[in-house]
Amino acid sequence: MSIREADLQRFNELCTNPEYTHVVQNQLLKKVITPGDGEKCPDWNATVKVHYHGTMLDGSVFDSSVRRNEPFEFHVGQGAVIKGWDKGVPTMQVNEKSYFVIHPDMAYGPSGSGSIPAKAVICFEVTLLDFVEDDHEYPTTAEEKLQAAKIRQEAGKVLFGEQKFTRANAKYEKGTQLLESIVTDSNELKVECFRLRATLFANMCLCFQKLNQFALSVKNGKEALKILVDNSVVDDDLRVKIYSRIIKSLVQMKKIEEAIKIGNEGVESVKDGSLISKELAKAKQIQAEEEAKRKQMYAKMMKPSFLGGNGGSDAGAKTGDQKDI
Repeated sequence: MSIREADLQRFNELCTNPEYTHVVQNQLLKKVITPGDGEKCPDWNATVKVHYHGTMLDGSVFDSSVRRNEPFEFHVGQGAVIKGWDKGVPTMQVNEKSYFVIHPDMAYGPSGSGSIPAKAVICFEVTLLDFVEDDHEYPTTAEEKLQAAKIRQEAGKVLFGEQKFTRANAKYEKGTQLLESIVTDSNELKVECFRLRATLFANMCLCFQKLNQFALSVKNGKEALKILVDNSVVDDDLRVKIYSRIIKSLVQMKKIEEAIKIGNEGVESVKDGSLISKELAKAKQIQAEEEAKRKQMYAKMMKPSFLGGNGGSDAGAKTGDQKDI
């Protein structure tokens, strides 16, 4: 396919520019702006998260996740995006920012799309934020599911230690899915599966907290508690961790009353709630400080100078006779 006349000369110039590498010869050009410091993106079987800024060759913007502050996720190598992205993004490392120039054959072709004209060359500045490799294992027996979930738990621990919280979460989530439906006559095995599933949700609670996604942290923490309660699983150490994490996230969300309520519930539900009490005390301290600020503001509002008057019905007595106005 030929390129539209408005882009032809500039695209040919870029094709001979030594700053660019040809990911696909004369079709997809790449210039690294900021080198990555993480793992290389897979070319398939993974969900990638990117920020992008899309422009025409003249610099006019047609789309930007950066401006919306909303990272974009897609399955790489499955035709979910234009060919230029499916071929270009897998050349990147995590935290790399690169500039891609894409021939219409690998973009929107002879018809264009929206504000993008037919046969147009388009450009993207892309930052690879992270990726999560897809997990397609589906064991059948309860024993196999438990073992597979344990493997995900250990893999998640390693990723968490490397501060790769998004990928750790993916491992933990897969583990919860593996244990979602367990069929076995062994009560001991059932309890072990319930306990591990609750642990995995608790780990997700912590990961989301590290990612500053506090609402999701609370959601997963509450799911962990629900599993323990609904299935009568006794594990005070795990409950203490869950309650403490939920309180911390609620405080970050400024939901102090809810944090105190769930903290009181946690202290009453375990034999030793000292760790929960520490987080509860912090929440109560914030509540007390906020109440003191409200009282201070109310007192200030009641001062005559704030009200704009002189604050007394006999104020005129000190200045002699008052005239009507």
